[in-house]
Amino acid sequence: MDRGANGLPLDHAERRTGRRRYSRFFTLNAISVAVHMNSVLILYAIKNGLVDSALAALASFSFLTMPFLLLGKPIVARHGLARTWSFMWMLRYASIALVLVAPLFESVATRTVVILTGVFGFSTFRSMGMINNQPLLGEITTQEERGRYLSGNQMRFNIGYGTSLVAVIVLLHFFESVVTFQALIALGVVVGMLTARILAQIPESGEGRASASVPFRRSVRTILSRQRPRRLIWAWSAGFVAFALVDPFALVAIKNGYGVTDSQATLYVIVGVIGSVMSAFVNQEISDQVGPRPLFAVYVATFGVVALFWAFAPESFYPVIVALVFGVMGFAKTGIIVAVQHYGLSIAREGELFPMSMLAEAISGFAAGIGGTFLAGGLLYVLRLYTDDLSVYRWYFRAVVPIVVVAFLIVLRLQRLKEWKIGHVLWLLASPRVLRAVYLLNRVLPDHEDFPASPAEATRRVKGGDD
Repeated sequence: MDRGANGLPLDHAERRTGRRRYSRFFTLNAISVAVHMNSVLILYAIKNGLVDSALAALASFSFLTMPFLLLGKPIVARHGLARTWSFMWMLRYASIALVLVAPLFESVATRTVVILTGVFGFSTFRSMGMINNQPLLGEITTQEERGRYLSGNQMRFNIGYGTSLVAVIVLLHFFESVVTFQALIALGVVVGMLTARILAQIPESGEGRASASVPFRRSVRTILSRQRPRRLIWAWSAGFVAFALVDPFALVAIKNGYGVTDSQATLYVIVGVIGSVMSAFVNQEISDQVGPRPLFAVYVATFGVVALFWAFAPESFYPVIVALVFGVMGFAKTGIIVAVQHYGLSIAREGELFPMSMLAEAISGFAAGIGGTFLAGGLLYVLRLYTDDLSVYRWYFRAVVPIVVVAFLIVLRLQRLKEWKIGHVLWLLASPRVLRAVYLLNRVLPDHEDFPASPAEATRRVKGGDD
């Protein structure tokens, strides 16, 4: 629903309609993601005999294909943000349908090619569609509500995602076969086509269409001339590399290192989703107040702690400890997504949001994809020559820890906005009492005026109010 390149900004009613439809899309999309993203696809690929290096490539395609979003630019210039996203979403689900035929082939090599081809197309069209995400969010939200709206969407998404994964676990527990995976993937295709229709109905002003019409080289020069966007691109890349090198391979480690069943592995993905829901709820309450930069840094550092755990993982499998680690990963993953989007929306100038997000996502996705495909895949291949079982993943994560430390240092270089100190944010996240204080203050300071600048001040003011 595009007004055309000369359209006026959306009014309040149109923004509200856009937010409602975007939330509906985001919630339904969770069902498709639950049966198409890394968790289920990795298990399906293992069922079809794919080796670790192929699994590393599969897990990295969502990042490696991000540069293809540049191909979506001329389509946006012609058809607008929402319609382009909708069309790419239809192609995305048509591509993933290809993996359904993989088990028909006897050769593992052929099955590998079919699955990787389908997932590559699935990821490529996702990239060409997601180019529209940030600009569309910029049109349907205002500065004051973005942190809460982004976090609320993540919470709804993860609730839908978690519910869907519970259904996946139940099915895999009773019907742990290739046919079950095929049925789940086919269901995701149907729901995905429905979400494409919803996307096409989101209103937009035409600003994104006009921005996409500007020559890319000119936009890049403008963006790179400013320090804040330059540093954001580096930090965005660093955060995604940290995530790509840790999160997918934790699932591979418990599956191939500890030998858990498909349904057990999916159960830990559910725990990660619970962590994501908790993260979305917490970030909804604190993101606008404490600022996106310190949250971004804390969540990247969290992946370093997780990598350190796997680097020295115990020989015996401890379900409770592993569940805690997956929950922490889910918390940090959602936190990074919210923080990086919030920071980008906060620093973008008028007309910059489309090209800035396009450039940042292309570079960060490519960096994470290269890291996951070549660094992670190559490292796992070499380690398999010298060791086996859990030792492969211990040594892998020992190599990853210093990379995540570098990523954290890069994120720290982001320029400060109006924000809390990182130490105060750690205190906030670790203290239920301080979180409660911030929650209560959000109820009485709806416009965030005169909001406390530290956890101590927040608890003192709430205590004074209680007294």
